[in-house]
Amino acid sequence: MLLQAFLFGGYVALVGASPLSIFRRQWTEGPKRNDLEVTKAQYKGIRWDEAYRDCNREEIDYIIEATRMALEVVSYKMSDTDSWWNSAAWHRYFVRSDSVTPGTGWTDHAGNHKVFVAMINTFTSLQRYPREGKIDNQGNNYNIKKQVTYLCNDPKNKCKKPDERGNWGGPQAYTIKPQFNKEEVFQINFCPKAWHDTNRKQVYINNLLGSGWQSFGGIRKMWTHEAMIIHEWMHASTISGFTTKVVDVRDKISVLPGAEDEQIYGDVKCHKYAWKYKVNGWNVINPKTADNADNWAWFFTYNYVGGKFGWRVDGSQNKRDFPNDDNANITVDKDHNSNNPMSLITRETEDDYSNDHDPDLHVEAKNLPKLADLPMPINCHANGNAPDGTPLYKCDYMGEDYDSYVAEWKASKESFKSAGNCDLSFECRNPSGNAINAKCLCTCDGKPMAIRDDKCAGFLGSLPTPPHA
Repeated sequence: MLLQAFLFGGYVALVGASPLSIFRRQWTEGPKRNDLEVTKAQYKGIRWDEAYRDCNREEIDYIIEATRMALEVVSYKMSDTDSWWNSAAWHRYFVRSDSVTPGTGWTDHAGNHKVFVAMINTFTSLQRYPREGKIDNQGNNYNIKKQVTYLCNDPKNKCKKPDERGNWGGPQAYTIKPQFNKEEVFQINFCPKAWHDTNRKQVYINNLLGSGWQSFGGIRKMWTHEAMIIHEWMHASTISGFTTKVVDVRDKISVLPGAEDEQIYGDVKCHKYAWKYKVNGWNVINPKTADNADNWAWFFTYNYVGGKFGWRVDGSQNKRDFPNDDNANITVDKDHNSNNPMSLITRETEDDYSNDHDPDLHVEAKNLPKLADLPMPINCHANGNAPDGTPLYKCDYMGEDYDSYVAEWKASKESFKSAGNCDLSFECRNPSGNAINAKCLCTCDGKPMAIRDDKCAGFLGSLPTPPHA
């Protein structure tokens, strides 16, 4: 068996074929303090002390490697909005705006657009928070009061042991919200099932890539440790940065009569949920996909694996991708800009792992926040236009959950810099509906400047149409 050596975190790890042996450190004794300090320096947004205290040697290695690669997965080909907005992964789990009826997409519908900007904010936070954390008021490189704690001690008694046949029950991991503990931080607890359930066929994403090229038809079986980590990160608002809590949605995945609520979990159901209103002649997006943690986890998995394998499909299932699979009774949607029905798998062959996460985070779709009630993220600024002319946004890194960021911002009432290095008053972050706040002021070199001046670009909201001469 060929082995490859990878250097990360100050130690060499050997990669073999077994998912249970990949990336292990060679321990001669228990976890050392210097190992902990190295890990803490690499991932400042995570509090590792409890994990090093309570996780066994093997589990520590699993968690570190899955965290390392999860960061690579959420950052892959995500450098600008257009790179992921037009991707097959986005089309599969969230749906491209140019494939639906005008006025119902992510950027040309007022309510959807606020969700879309919040998602841009989440991309920024996911890619930076685990490594950078939150700089505290004294300028230290991380603030322990804002860290997300990793655990293996099962404080809520939700982890299960395998039965006599080796079948594991309970969740793989679960996230504890701040109100449930004295630390007032998010905590992610990893159960032994996450790493030791050999029946589950969950692997590191590098094992998946190293097992040989696979076609797009296999995506529904590609369960990875990194996707599990990303799923839990989405529940921890400090990491996700989303304007509302991301949960495990229960809803109908069909608009047809008789459809029943079910857990939106796994590739197939996340895909169908995203395309729920795109079929049967409705042809609109489903913005509630942004509330579902597993849609995010599968989006990033597909984006990474599809990019590495070089898949050339638009994200909808295609018969030619698995011609020998009798369960793939599907229609072909060759053109993602068309109004053709979604290509559905009529008899799902996907493994059911819907019990792998905490039922306390299951939320009925009817109880999700309404689009009209969602705020436009105040840390996001206009940054060019979409092809249809709708403004796009770039989001400042928060280093904490959105609500805490807003509270700190309101307390400070500080101005911020425009694109032309002028000072914009704090009201410029708070639009009135879709319009600019009437109290928004721009000052350049101490002198008032007309808000329409290009130097003042960066405020939120649109300007009123100037009167005709």
